[in-house]
Amino acid sequence: SRVFNLFVMLLLGLFIGTKQCPSAMDMATTEGETSNLRHCVCDQGLLKRCDGSARLKQGNSSVLVGIYGPTEVRVSKELANRATIEVTFKPKVGVPAVKHRALEQLIRTTCEPCVLTALHPRSLISITIQEEHDDGSYVSTTLNAICLALMDAGITMNYPMAAVTCALAETGELILDPTLQQETEAKATLMTVFDKTCSDIVTCHTTGIFTIDELERCSIASQTAAAAVHTFYRSSMEKKMSKEADYRALLKEGRKQNTATKA
Repeated sequence: SRVFNLFVMLLLGLFIGTKQCPSAMDMATTEGETSNLRHCVCDQGLLKRCDGSARLKQGNSSVLVGIYGPTEVRVSKELANRATIEVTFKPKVGVPAVKHRALEQLIRTTCEPCVLTALHPRSLISITIQEEHDDGSYVSTTLNAICLALMDAGITMNYPMAAVTCALAETGELILDPTLQQETEAKATLMTVFDKTCSDIVTCHTTGIFTIDELERCSIASQTAAAAVHTFYRSSMEKKMSKEADYRALLKEGRKQNTATKA
């Protein structure tokens, strides 16, 4: 499976390497393809005991992520030249199963090159994920929420990652950001993580059977959608910074009024 995924990433690199990263405004829909992502809503800084947090709702899928660190790490997990990244996934119901442990490993291997771990040797960056509702494209939704939470925590990153899920229906239709029902009915799904330029692939995870032509269609559509994800990141951070600036202005005005009253 790992060798197959590496082969898929190599093919995707060949397809994408010759193409420019498209603008989010250029997300044209071609016949037989659905290029629109579901509506996204992000709330950052919800968890006060975390260094950073984010809740991302993508369609009906919802996930809450908390970031702790850099903090002290146990000697058994300590790395001399970089920080250790720890991922904990908490399912909505019950205790974590084998599939959740596999998801933790996928997320950790995706986040390690994204975070500039060399700045914090012999320390720990802990990522805690709370599943709220899974209505499809949950891995990509979770990875995007992690990126927003890392930004909220002020963790230095090599690049912001953008994850997109594609589903291939039996009819050949390509569906971006599919729902859980669409994923179940699809003959194959492909989850791709891009860097900030949308030209390099960080991670690729596939299920099902597909042709090389279908792989190329998925790669092009995912590359386009990744640009929209980065645009959403920028707008979310701008709103967050604007709220923080307004809050600081209110505090400053309140102190001035208190000083004037005492005088």
